[in-house]
Amino acid sequence: MKLNLLPKTISQAKAARAAIVFSIILFALLTGGGVMAMIWSQDQLQKAKDVVADLKPKADQVVANARIAETKMTENASLFRNVALANAMLDHNRKYPELYTSLLPYIPAYYRLQSMNASPAGPGQSQVTLVGVLKSFQQYADLTLVLRRIPDVMSVSRAGFQPLETYVPGLSAEDQIAMPIRPGEGRVPLDPIDRLNYYIAQAQEPGGFVGTGGFGTEDMTTPRGAMPEWSVVTMTLVINRDLQTPDPGATLGSPSGSVGTALGTPGGAGGGAGGAAGGRGGPMGLGGPAAGGPPAGIGFGGAAGGPPPGALGRGGPTGPPAGVGGPPAGAIPGGVGGGR
Repeated sequence: MKLNLLPKTISQAKAARAAIVFSIILFALLTGGGVMAMIWSQDQLQKAKDVVADLKPKADQVVANARIAETKMTENASLFRNVALANAMLDHNRKYPELYTSLLPYIPAYYRLQSMNASPAGPGQSQVTLVGVLKSFQQYADLTLVLRRIPDVMSVSRAGFQPLETYVPGLSAEDQIAMPIRPGEGRVPLDPIDRLNYYIAQAQEPGGFVGTGGFGTEDMTTPRGAMPEWSVVTMTLVINRDLQTPDPGATLGSPSGSVGTALGTPGGAGGGAGGAAGGRGGPMGLGGPAAGGPPAGIGFGGAAGGPPPGALGRGGPTGPPAGVGGPPAGAIPGGVGGGR
């Protein structure tokens, strides 16, 4: 059995000596690390200064070139402004043909299109007006649904349909049978004699050829209208397409050279000023841009002398290249071969 008879102060002094030695060693390590970090930082700082000194002449040259460029741009501000305006107008020339081309696949065959006209309705929106003929009320209802399938269309409104189908009027005290009649006709009498006189009064003497809607005539410059029992229907579409025309006045008067826009009014479909009378064949021959304004629209038909707006036909020669516009109206004889 061993007994530790030494006082506790002796073990505490030994532990204090060990702590002092450890502190001295730790201080030496920290001092050495700080010296090494300072030396490394000074070395990196010197390398960065060398890089800056090497790149400073190049940076000064870049600044000098930028100042020269700014001076040249200031001196040629009008040139840059005119170039930007010309490019904006060239880009705008394609907007109307591209819009018309994108809408044609959505127009059903039973709606015989006579004219198509587009105009800007504000920033980012345009209004497209379609005029054509159709026959039945079912087609009139279906046409609205079909046109709503057009991408970016916001609203579709319609007008012009004339119902000609027979209907049964409401019963009255004098007429308890209510025989079918057409809109605008009076009630059919129940008495046989009165009914006979009623039909005799409606009879008309056979006449000659009346040429309803312009069909059967040799005049190829007049657009074909509605056939008997058909109606001329106008469809108005509001679509998210930007058709605003570059404004030369606002652009030339702007000191910054930014291209301004203005609401332009295009020519109607069928060929306007500078537009061709050709058919649907050409990429830009569908209608040339009017002088200083937006495109004149699609030349859906035409013959010698050029048709009025709205003449629809098939075929026709290929139009001129983009940005040129069609030949003067009347330069392409027999451009379509009449209406359908």
